[in-house]
Amino acid sequence: MTNADVFARNAAHEIGLYSRQPLALARGSGCSVWDADGKRYLDFFAGVAVNSLGHCHPAVVEAIRRQAGELLHVSNHYHTAIEGELAELLCRHSFAERVFLCNSGTEAIEAAMKLARRWGAEMGGGRYEILATHGSFHGRTFGALSATGQEKYHRGYFPLLPGVRLAPFDDLDAMEAAVAPETIAIMVEPIQGEGGVVVPKPGYLRGLRTLAERRDLLLIFDEIQTGMGRTGRLFAYEHEDVAPDIMALAKALGGGVPIGALCTTDRIAAAFTPGTGMTPRAKTGNASSRTSARSRMTPSMTNAAIPRRWATAHTLPPAIA
Repeated sequence: MTNADVFARNAAHEIGLYSRQPLALARGSGCSVWDADGKRYLDFFAGVAVNSLGHCHPAVVEAIRRQAGELLHVSNHYHTAIEGELAELLCRHSFAERVFLCNSGTEAIEAAMKLARRWGAEMGGGRYEILATHGSFHGRTFGALSATGQEKYHRGYFPLLPGVRLAPFDDLDAMEAAVAPETIAIMVEPIQGEGGVVVPKPGYLRGLRTLAERRDLLLIFDEIQTGMGRTGRLFAYEHEDVAPDIMALAKALGGGVPIGALCTTDRIAAAFTPGTGMTPRAKTGNASSRTSARSRMTPSMTNAAIPRRWATAHTLPPAIA
Protein backbone atom coordinates (compact mmCIF):
# COMPACT_ATOMS: atom_id res chain seq x y z
CA MET A 1 0.00 0.00 0.00
CA THR A 2 1.09 3.56 -0.70
CA ASN A 3 0.67 6.57 1.57
CA ALA A 4 -2.39 7.57 -0.43
CA ASP A 5 -3.93 4.11 -0.07
CA VAL A 6 -3.50 4.20 3.70
CA PHE A 7 -4.96 7.71 3.97
CA ALA A 8 -8.05 6.71 1.96
CA ARG A 9 -8.79 3.53 3.90
CA ASN A 10 -8.30 5.16 7.29
CA ALA A 11 -10.53 8.08 6.34
CA ALA A 12 -13.26 5.69 5.26
CA HIS A 13 -13.54 3.79 8.54
CA GLU A 14 -11.91 5.58 11.47
CA ILE A 15 -13.43 8.23 13.73
CA GLY A 16 -11.56 11.43 12.91
CA LEU A 17 -10.18 12.26 16.35
CA TYR A 18 -6.66 13.20 15.31
CA SER A 19 -5.15 15.89 13.09
CA ARG A 20 -2.47 13.75 11.51
CA GLN A 21 0.52 14.57 9.37
CA PRO A 22 0.29 13.44 5.72
CA LEU A 23 2.51 10.46 6.42
CA ALA A 24 1.78 6.73 6.77
CA LEU A 25 4.60 5.03 8.66
CA ALA A 26 5.26 1.41 7.76
CA ARG A 27 8.35 0.39 9.74
CA GLY A 28 11.08 1.72 12.00
CA SER A 29 14.57 0.91 13.24
CA GLY A 30 16.49 2.93 15.79
CA CYS A 31 15.95 6.61 15.05
CA SER A 32 14.73 6.01 11.49
CA VAL A 33 11.24 5.36 10.13
CA TRP A 34 10.03 4.59 6.60
CA ASP A 35 6.69 5.56 5.14
CA ALA A 36 4.48 3.40 2.95
CA ASP A 37 6.14 4.85 -0.15
CA GLY A 38 9.55 3.71 1.09
CA LYS A 39 10.90 7.15 2.03
CA ARG A 40 13.19 7.27 5.09
CA TYR A 41 12.90 9.88 7.85
CA LEU A 42 14.94 10.68 10.94
CA ASP A 43 12.46 10.51 13.83
CA PHE A 44 12.87 13.13 16.55
CA PHE A 45 9.23 12.75 17.66
CA ALA A 46 9.75 9.32 19.25
CA GLY A 47 6.07 8.50 19.47
CA VAL A 48 5.42 11.42 21.86
CA ALA A 49 8.08 10.45 24.40
CA VAL A 50 7.48 6.70 24.09
CA ASN A 51 10.26 5.24 21.92
CA SER A 52 13.13 6.36 24.12
CA LEU A 53 15.29 3.40 23.01
CA GLY A 54 14.40 3.95 19.36
CA HIS A 55 12.12 1.89 17.14
CA CYS A 56 12.22 -1.90 17.45
CA HIS A 57 15.11 -2.11 19.89
CA PRO A 58 16.43 -5.69 19.54
CA ALA A 59 16.23 -6.45 23.27
CA VAL A 60 12.64 -5.23 23.48
CA VAL A 61 11.57 -7.06 20.31
CA GLU A 62 13.13 -10.31 21.45
CA ALA A 63 11.60 -10.06 24.92
CA ILE A 64 8.12 -9.50 23.46
CA ARG A 65 8.56 -12.31 20.94
CA ARG A 66 9.67 -14.74 23.64
CA GLN A 67 6.89 -13.76 26.05
CA ALA A 68 4.23 -14.03 23.32
CA GLY A 69 5.17 -17.67 22.87
CA GLU A 70 4.81 -18.41 26.57
CA LEU A 71 1.95 -16.35 28.03
CA LEU A 72 0.18 -13.24 26.77
CA HIS A 73 -2.38 -12.46 29.41
CA VAL A 74 -3.91 -13.60 32.67
CA SER A 75 -6.28 -11.62 34.85
CA ASN A 76 -5.44 -10.13 38.23
CA HIS A 77 -6.92 -13.21 39.87
CA TYR A 78 -3.53 -14.90 39.40
CA HIS A 79 0.15 -14.15 39.96
CA THR A 80 2.83 -13.96 37.26
CA ALA A 81 6.57 -13.74 37.84
CA ILE A 82 7.08 -10.87 35.43
CA GLU A 83 4.85 -8.40 37.32
CA GLY A 84 6.91 -8.87 40.46
CA GLU A 85 10.17 -8.47 38.54
CA LEU A 86 9.03 -5.21 37.01
CA ALA A 87 7.66 -3.86 40.30
CA GLU A 88 10.88 -4.78 42.08
CA LEU A 89 12.96 -2.94 39.47
CA LEU A 90 10.84 0.19 39.83
CA CYS A 91 11.07 0.10 43.62
CA ARG A 92 14.81 -0.56 43.61
CA HIS A 93 15.54 2.49 41.48
CA SER A 94 13.03 4.99 42.86
CA PHE A 95 11.53 6.18 46.14
CA ALA A 96 8.72 3.64 45.76
CA GLU A 97 7.96 0.64 47.94
CA ARG A 98 4.76 -0.44 46.18
CA VAL A 99 3.69 -0.47 42.51
CA PHE A 100 0.37 -0.88 40.70
CA LEU A 101 0.65 -1.76 37.00
CA CYS A 102 -1.96 -0.66 34.47
CA ASN A 103 -2.33 -0.01 30.73
CA SER A 104 -1.65 3.67 30.12
CA GLY A 105 -0.63 7.01 31.54
CA THR A 106 -4.15 8.27 32.01
CA GLU A 107 -4.98 5.11 33.99
CA ALA A 108 -1.92 5.70 36.16
CA ILE A 109 -3.20 9.22 36.86
CA GLU A 110 -6.69 7.93 37.64
CA ALA A 111 -5.10 5.44 40.02
CA ALA A 112 -3.08 8.21 41.66
CA MET A 113 -6.17 10.37 42.14
CA LYS A 114 -8.17 7.44 43.51
CA LEU A 115 -5.36 6.55 45.90
CA ALA A 116 -5.17 10.13 47.15
CA ARG A 117 -8.91 10.24 47.76
CA ARG A 118 -8.94 6.79 49.35
CA TRP A 119 -6.08 7.79 51.64
CA GLY A 120 -7.94 10.98 52.49
CA ALA A 121 -11.07 9.04 53.35
CA GLU A 122 -9.25 6.45 55.45
CA MET A 123 -6.35 8.36 56.99
CA GLY A 124 -6.80 12.01 56.06
CA GLY A 125 -9.89 13.02 57.99
CA GLY A 126 -12.22 12.75 55.01
CA ARG A 127 -10.36 15.25 52.85
CA TYR A 128 -10.78 14.75 49.10
CA GLU A 129 -9.75 17.76 47.01
CA ILE A 130 -6.84 17.53 44.58
CA LEU A 131 -4.97 20.63 43.46
CA ALA A 132 -3.44 20.59 39.97
CA THR A 133 -1.96 23.40 37.87
CA HIS A 134 -2.81 25.62 34.95
CA GLY A 135 -1.10 24.53 31.73
CA SER A 136 -0.84 20.91 32.83
CA PHE A 137 -1.79 17.80 30.89
CA HIS A 138 -2.58 14.59 32.75
CA GLY A 139 -4.75 12.60 30.33
CA ARG A 140 -8.15 12.38 28.67
CA THR A 141 -10.18 10.13 30.97
CA PHE A 142 -12.49 12.13 33.21
CA GLY A 143 -10.40 12.34 36.35
CA ALA A 144 -7.20 13.11 34.46
CA LEU A 145 -9.06 15.53 32.18
CA SER A 146 -10.47 17.37 35.19
CA ALA A 147 -6.93 17.86 36.51
CA THR A 148 -5.64 19.03 33.12
CA GLY A 149 -5.20 22.79 33.19
CA GLN A 150 -6.03 23.54 29.56
CA GLU A 151 -9.53 24.73 28.73
CA LYS A 152 -9.38 23.54 25.13
CA TYR A 153 -9.53 19.94 26.32
CA HIS A 154 -12.53 20.63 28.58
CA ARG A 155 -14.89 22.02 25.95
CA GLY A 156 -17.85 19.77 25.38
CA TYR A 157 -17.19 17.56 28.41
CA PHE A 158 -18.70 19.50 31.28
CA PRO A 159 -19.40 18.93 34.09
CA LEU A 160 -15.92 17.77 35.02
CA LEU A 161 -15.06 15.77 38.12
CA PRO A 162 -15.78 17.83 41.24
CA GLY A 163 -13.18 18.18 43.95
CA VAL A 164 -10.36 19.19 41.59
CA ARG A 165 -9.05 22.77 41.42
CA LEU A 166 -6.27 24.48 39.49
CA ALA A 167 -3.53 26.80 40.72
CA PRO A 168 -0.78 28.60 38.80
CA PHE A 169 2.26 26.47 37.95
CA ASP A 170 5.66 27.37 39.40
CA ASP A 171 4.11 29.64 42.04
CA LEU A 172 4.53 28.33 45.58
CA ASP A 173 2.64 31.21 47.18
CA ALA A 174 -0.36 30.64 44.91
CA MET A 175 -0.34 26.92 45.61
CA GLU A 176 -0.26 27.48 49.37
CA ALA A 177 -3.07 30.01 49.11
CA ALA A 178 -5.13 27.46 47.18
CA VAL A 179 -4.94 24.82 49.92
CA ALA A 180 -8.34 24.48 51.58
CA PRO A 181 -9.55 22.46 54.58
CA GLU A 182 -10.74 19.72 52.21
CA THR A 183 -7.49 19.51 50.19
CA ILE A 184 -5.71 16.15 50.34
CA ALA A 185 -3.16 16.26 47.50
CA ILE A 186 -1.14 18.39 45.09
CA MET A 187 -0.47 16.93 41.64
CA VAL A 188 2.09 18.41 39.23
CA GLU A 189 4.34 17.51 36.33
CA PRO A 190 7.97 18.20 37.33
CA ILE A 191 8.27 19.76 33.87
CA GLN A 192 5.07 20.55 32.01
CA GLY A 193 5.25 18.62 28.75
CA GLU A 194 2.26 19.01 26.46
CA GLY A 195 1.64 22.43 28.01
CA GLY A 196 4.80 23.76 26.33
CA VAL A 197 7.87 22.21 27.99
CA VAL A 198 7.64 24.59 30.95
CA VAL A 199 10.55 24.14 33.37
CA PRO A 200 9.87 25.48 36.88
CA LYS A 201 12.35 27.59 38.81
CA PRO A 202 14.91 25.73 40.92
CA GLY A 203 13.43 24.91 44.30
CA TYR A 204 9.81 24.61 43.12
CA LEU A 205 9.53 20.87 43.63
CA ARG A 206 11.30 21.07 46.98
CA GLY A 207 8.97 23.89 47.98
CA LEU A 208 5.97 21.73 47.13
CA ARG A 209 7.42 18.93 49.24
CA THR A 210 7.80 21.31 52.19
CA LEU A 211 4.27 22.62 51.71
CA ALA A 212 2.85 19.11 51.53
CA GLU A 213 4.56 18.11 54.76
CA ARG A 214 3.52 21.27 56.57
CA ARG A 215 -0.14 20.94 55.54
CA ASP A 216 -0.32 17.12 55.73
CA LEU A 217 -0.92 16.71 51.99
CA LEU A 218 0.10 14.02 49.52
CA LEU A 219 2.45 15.10 46.73
CA ILE A 220 1.83 13.46 43.36
CA PHE A 221 4.34 13.74 40.52
CA ASP A 222 3.15 12.98 37.00
CA GLU A 223 6.36 11.65 35.42
CA ILE A 224 4.66 10.16 32.38
CA GLN A 225 6.55 12.57 30.11
CA THR A 226 9.67 13.16 32.21
CA GLY A 227 10.32 9.70 33.60
CA MET A 228 12.69 6.97 32.42
CA GLY A 229 15.70 9.15 31.78
CA ARG A 230 14.25 11.88 29.60
CA THR A 231 15.69 14.76 31.69
CA GLY A 232 19.17 13.37 32.31
CA ARG A 233 18.16 11.55 35.48
CA LEU A 234 16.02 8.45 35.69
CA PHE A 235 13.21 10.51 37.21
CA ALA A 236 12.93 14.30 37.08
CA TYR A 237 12.31 14.60 40.81
CA GLU A 238 15.91 13.49 41.38
CA HIS A 239 17.22 16.81 40.08
CA GLU A 240 16.01 18.44 43.30
CA ASP A 241 16.61 15.40 45.49
CA VAL A 242 12.99 15.38 46.56
CA ALA A 243 10.61 12.43 46.42
CA PRO A 244 6.84 12.45 45.97
CA ASP A 245 4.34 10.31 47.84
CA ILE A 246 2.86 9.04 44.57
CA MET A 247 4.28 8.92 41.04
CA ALA A 248 2.64 8.08 37.72
CA LEU A 249 4.67 6.52 34.89
CA ALA A 250 3.90 5.36 31.34
CA LYS A 251 5.14 6.23 27.81
CA ALA A 252 8.89 5.43 27.81
CA LEU A 253 8.36 2.79 30.49
CA GLY A 254 7.05 0.34 27.87
CA GLY A 255 9.43 1.20 25.06
CA GLY A 256 6.58 1.14 22.56
CA VAL A 257 3.85 -1.02 24.11
CA PRO A 258 0.98 0.21 26.33
CA ILE A 259 1.72 0.19 30.05
CA GLY A 260 1.40 2.50 33.02
CA ALA A 261 2.52 2.35 36.63
CA LEU A 262 1.50 3.91 39.93
CA CYS A 263 4.44 4.05 42.36
CA THR A 264 4.04 4.89 46.04
CA THR A 265 5.15 4.10 49.58
CA ASP A 266 4.00 1.41 52.00
CA ARG A 267 2.28 4.03 54.14
CA ILE A 268 0.17 5.43 51.31
CA ALA A 269 -0.45 2.08 49.58
CA ALA A 270 -2.04 0.78 52.79
CA ALA A 271 -5.19 2.71 51.83
CA PHE A 272 -5.76 0.27 48.97
CA THR A 273 -6.96 -3.19 49.95
CA PRO A 274 -8.51 -5.99 47.85
CA GLY A 275 -11.93 -4.98 46.60
CA THR A 276 -11.50 -1.23 47.08
CA GLY A 277 -11.93 -0.66 43.35
CA MET A 278 -8.95 0.13 41.16
CA THR A 279 -8.65 0.65 37.42
CA PRO A 280 -9.55 -2.24 35.04
CA ARG A 281 -9.18 -5.66 36.63
CA ALA A 282 -9.13 -7.76 33.47
CA LYS A 283 -6.09 -6.20 31.79
CA THR A 284 -3.76 -4.17 34.00
CA GLY A 285 -0.49 -4.35 32.12
CA ASN A 286 -0.49 -7.81 30.53
CA ALA A 287 2.48 -10.16 30.49
CA SER A 288 3.72 -8.92 27.11
CA SER A 289 3.64 -5.25 28.19
CA ARG A 290 5.33 -6.03 31.48
CA THR A 291 8.04 -8.01 29.72
CA SER A 292 8.67 -5.15 27.31
CA ALA A 293 8.93 -2.70 30.21
CA ARG A 294 11.37 -4.91 32.06
CA SER A 295 13.59 -5.33 29.00
CA ARG A 296 13.35 -1.64 28.18
CA MET A 297 14.37 -0.67 31.70
CA THR A 298 17.32 -3.02 32.12
CA PRO A 299 19.86 -1.25 29.86
CA SER A 300 19.00 2.19 31.19
CA MET A 301 17.83 1.64 34.75
CA THR A 302 20.90 3.04 36.50
CA ASN A 303 21.50 6.76 36.54
CA ALA A 304 25.11 6.03 35.62
CA ALA A 305 24.03 4.95 32.13
CA ILE A 306 21.92 8.01 31.33
CA PRO A 307 24.66 10.70 31.20
CA ARG A 308 26.58 8.56 28.72
CA ARG A 309 23.64 8.67 26.32
CA TRP A 310 23.32 12.42 26.82
CA ALA A 311 27.02 12.85 26.06
CA THR A 312 26.54 10.88 22.86
CA ALA A 313 23.56 13.03 21.87
CA HIS A 314 25.61 16.18 22.40
CA THR A 315 28.06 15.05 19.70
CA LEU A 316 25.40 15.45 16.98
CA PRO A 317 26.36 17.86 14.19
CA PRO A 318 25.20 21.44 14.95
CA ALA A 319 22.75 21.37 12.04
CA ILE A 320 20.95 18.44 13.69
CA ALA A 321 21.48 19.21 17.38
